[in-house]
Amino acid sequence: MRLKLAIFIGKITAFLCRATGRGGGTTLPGLVAQKIDSCLVEKLSSKILKGNIVISGTNGKTTTAKMTATILEEAGLTSIHNRAGSNLIRGIASTLIAESTLSGQIKKQIGIFEVDEATVPEAVSVLKPRLVIITNFFRDQLDRYGELDTISGIAKKALDYLPKDSKLILNANDPFVAFLNENVQNNTLYFGIEDESKAIKTTEHAADVKNCSRCGKHYVYQAVFLSHLGKFSCPCGAVSPTPQVYASKIDLKGAQSSVIEIILPKNQKISAKLRLPGIYNVYNALAAASLSYALGIKTEVIKKGLEKFSAAFGRVEEIKINGKTIMMFLVKNPTGFNAVIKTLSQDPGAKNFIMALNDNLADGTDVSWIWDVDFEELAEKPIHLIYVSGVRAEDMALRLKYAGISTDKIMIEKDYNILIRKALAQTKDGRKIYLLPTYTVMLDIRKSLQKLTKLHHFWENV
Repeated sequence: MRLKLAIFIGKITAFLCRATGRGGGTTLPGLVAQKIDSCLVEKLSSKILKGNIVISGTNGKTTTAKMTATILEEAGLTSIHNRAGSNLIRGIASTLIAESTLSGQIKKQIGIFEVDEATVPEAVSVLKPRLVIITNFFRDQLDRYGELDTISGIAKKALDYLPKDSKLILNANDPFVAFLNENVQNNTLYFGIEDESKAIKTTEHAADVKNCSRCGKHYVYQAVFLSHLGKFSCPCGAVSPTPQVYASKIDLKGAQSSVIEIILPKNQKISAKLRLPGIYNVYNALAAASLSYALGIKTEVIKKGLEKFSAAFGRVEEIKINGKTIMMFLVKNPTGFNAVIKTLSQDPGAKNFIMALNDNLADGTDVSWIWDVDFEELAEKPIHLIYVSGVRAEDMALRLKYAGISTDKIMIEKDYNILIRKALAQTKDGRKIYLLPTYTVMLDIRKSLQKLTKLHHFWENV
């Protein structure tokens, strides 16, 4: 009776959240329901027939989760997914409540749960997942998470709660992730990139280079693909693991798409065209392919799912307004921002940008990270205008000035409705505006965009 009451109150809370325009009910219903039944997540998640997947890491959780859900759908499997981005336990609880009947039954076959890095131990202990994947660890929200050794330590602690028959999937190219399995007996599947034609020989200036956990010396990189992700070794003998799921060929098609060849165990091969750009999305595709392979999904189905996939909200989201296109790329840390800049630099011609920076709790209250973003690379490219907005708009404008971008190309506008109208007015028909917001700005700007177009709410499944 306690569980049923918690579900009922949670559903009422979600209805009121949406009816009063206070969001999609992605957090509060779970928070309220757990006050009534603290074991709600464990009880409801145990009723998902084919088990649960936990996806964690700094970048790529949402895209990897949605990619995986798309592949499962192509395979005829139904999934439950906290797709609105609330990745704390209360958000998982809200998702379970939304998918549950009043009697506590869940009809979906697989649970796909994005989990905040600091929440992984609790999530693993209550969800008892069939699969756990760690995508990467980058410096992000130092006020919340601390340095990367701290986050890596939290992830190792989480594995103490992992069921013995669960499989662990790790990024072989990330030294913060690759050796998380050293003290566990769980079967591990590695994914990574092997196409060294897309690599550089040295790490980026903002890269979080890690000293070897065994001897303390710096890793030596044979190839660097993104920030500190690459093929590495140490004189003491530590070396990046050989991935069983890897990208053997990569062809990046600017800001629009990419073509990749993925090799799976037993020399199975997938050639897929992704409707997503950049090396970072190659990693997301590899992560989704690894999860799907571990679930026994056929190779041809994985290929169809990857090619069918469309971007999650805010992640290379394309919004058309009056003959113009706004392309939205969520940015939240130096590595992600640098990856977006490199991707957009491949598109020819002068560009209009909107860069919006907030310092709310969900963004991280310390915005000093923008000084580790390589805006200097952007300054070397043709720019028409850059609008800056958000609570910390002045900080962003100052950073752009010091990067060498002319101040007559930098405009501050904090009113989002006016911002969108000005940016559209300054953009020729058929051209694009590149919108680069942090998380809470993204949610607020979407509200302004909804007044001009039929853009769906972020919590709606499309």
